[in-house]
This record gives sequence, structure tokens and C-alpha cells, in this order.
Amino acid sequence: MNDSINMLEYYINPNIGPLFYGDHESDEFLRIKCLAGLNDIQYCKYFFFISRNISADASFLDLRRHGGRDFANEKIRQIRKVLCPRIGCDGVGENGEFLLWHGIETGE
Repeated sequence: MNDSINMLEYYINPNIGPLFYGDHESDEFLRIKCLAGLNDIQYCKYFFFISRNISADASFLDLRRHGGRDFANEKIRQIRKVLCPRIGCDGVGENGEFLLWHGIETGE
């Protein structure tokens, strides 16, 4: 397993699979739910905030096989960079980072 994944707090339900929890200081996601098996084409469900008032979930390839924590964070930032100019996100930086989690207020 990727070293960045080993550092995530997680819970393994033997019937469902791992549930990874994000660290608000460094991660863009709240949690990630994956299936128990592990293969190159498996998807996980990522739960995150689009902005201060909008939460979302999306399915991406399994972070355990495709870049770990960095992969997960970058995918979520990419979603925000595409959506936020169109919907007007509050509390999101120009690089798609969720500023409110990182202790940076936008002043709005």
C-alpha cells in the first residue's frame, strides 16, 4: 500500500472495505469509501466540500493503486477548479484548495 495511504486514519469493515478519513490540515476530502478488493480498475467514492455550503461525492479510481493521498487531493482540487468559476464557490482558492479547512479566510 502507498506510504501516503498508510498515514491516513482508516477503518476496515470486513464486509464492505476500507473507509479513509481526511486530515483537515492537509486533505481536501472528508472521507473515502473503497471496496474490500484491490485491482487497477476499481473505483472508490470520495466525499468532500465543493465550497462552504456545497458538499459532494464523486467516484474516482482507487487511491490505493493510483497515487494515494496526493491523487485523491488533486482530483478534488480539479473538480473545484472546473466548477467554482461557474457556480461561485465560497471559501475556495484559485488552485481549487478548500481554504476554510486550511485556516485561511477569504475575507468575504
